[in-house]
Amino acid sequence: MGLFTGINDAKYSEGGIYFLDGNYVVQIEDLKSGTSRQKVDYFEAECRILKSTNPARPIGTLVTFWVGIKPDTPALADIRRFLAVAGDCDDNDVDDSAAEMSVSEEQPFRGVVLRAAATTITTAKKKLPFTKVVWEKFEGTEGDVAALRKAAGL
Repeated sequence: MGLFTGINDAKYSEGGIYFLDGNYVVQIEDLKSGTSRQKVDYFEAECRILKSTNPARPIGTLVTFWVGIKPDTPALADIRRFLAVAGDCDDNDVDDSAAEMSVSEEQPFRGVVLRAAATTITTAKKKLPFTKVVWEKFEGTEGDVAALRKAAGL
């Protein structure tokens, strides 16, 4: 057994930079789902920051909105809300087939621009810090979006 045994099965992660408290305008780059090394199913949205109020998360940074799907948590509701905002539809219009399509190779939400407000809260059960991200539709014009993308180097 050599130092690099298992390298063929190793999974690279571009994530790991998460939202910090602040207000953002972001562009969806990629939506994914999978199972973590800890055997937790997850949904992940990789977003490029186009505007930020937090200097630790400047324009151009790729950030991850990661939701671990566990029983007795609001995880599925949080994912449904994200997808409803990204799809500009009602939460009730998002079903499991729509969620599956969102993470497919077609990436139907790639390029969608959203507002995100991130706030650190304390979880009710375990009393641990958690960053709550509230998603809203970006109401800017195509010109506004073009200017934000240009400022981010896109």
